[in-house]
Amino acid sequence: MKNRKSRIIVAIRQSIVLTFTALLAVGSSSLAQNNTIFGPNVYVFSPSNSVSSINSTLSTLAGYTQFDTNRAAALFQPGTYTGVEAEVGYYESVAGLGESPTAVNINQGYLTVNTTDSNGNLTTNFWRSIENLSMVVPTADQSTLQWGVSQGSSFRRINVTGGVELANTDCGEASGGFISDSVISGVLNACSQQQWYTRNSSIGSFTGYVWNYVFSGVSGAPAQSNPFSNDAENVQDTVLATTPVVREKPYLRRCRQTRPVRTGATEALAPAPLCPSAASILLRLRARWQPSMPRLRRVKILYLPPAFIPTADRLT
Repeated sequence: MKNRKSRIIVAIRQSIVLTFTALLAVGSSSLAQNNTIFGPNVYVFSPSNSVSSINSTLSTLAGYTQFDTNRAAALFQPGTYTGVEAEVGYYESVAGLGESPTAVNINQGYLTVNTTDSNGNLTTNFWRSIENLSMVVPTADQSTLQWGVSQGSSFRRINVTGGVELANTDCGEASGGFISDSVISGVLNACSQQQWYTRNSSIGSFTGYVWNYVFSGVSGAPAQSNPFSNDAENVQDTVLATTPVVREKPYLRRCRQTRPVRTGATEALAPAPLCPSAASILLRLRARWQPSMPRLRRVKILYLPPAFIPTADRLT
């Protein structure tokens, strides 16, 4: 009895953070996309999944409607996914689980918002997000990613080899959105987008004007113009050289074998500029252990010094 009690105490003392644990082993047969401890609304993909199965699942998730009660998260484990092509729909969050955006590569594919309402507009394309992955857009799509959204959407930590249009392929009316900490090698084209905020990113260039656009800390941003002009023919850009103060959203990643966390755990990372030091801080929470539970795994909040982050992925 004493030995059993000791084993239980040892298990309880293992570090658990937010109970982001287990069942994320690459290639595991138990990883049936949404068959993880995160619950049935979280889908976890690995490069061992067939592209057709990934596209089929994402197509289903993209079918949620504006007033749907369904919610979904689609998480991509590090690796290359060639030919993944899908819409990002209502109430859907898509994220890569790599340490940097380039760890998850959607090659010759895309995750896009290219749908319209019955009037051909995008002004109700709300409530969706994408983060922490890279995309090489097919040349058949003119190497341009369509991201036709309106408010309540975000585009964070994305590396795009190609351009991005902030509308659908027909430039239907769109109304606002947000890009941060991203690298877009080609043209960022506002097209019919009415207003937009881009922060701490690198873009090849910017074109297309309707109303008002704000850039802060953006390499490749246009020149400052009169943001208060009422003349539709005048460019209306507000351009700041840097972003003075920002609190970035943390992101999830799958830990590496070299980390003092067992392979298969998932970590929450906070961007380095927010950290008082480069130290790793491990939050320890008590967890109830049961013999039937899988082997416990740890998750930690890891703070990275700026020098550790590749320049293209560095938050400033």
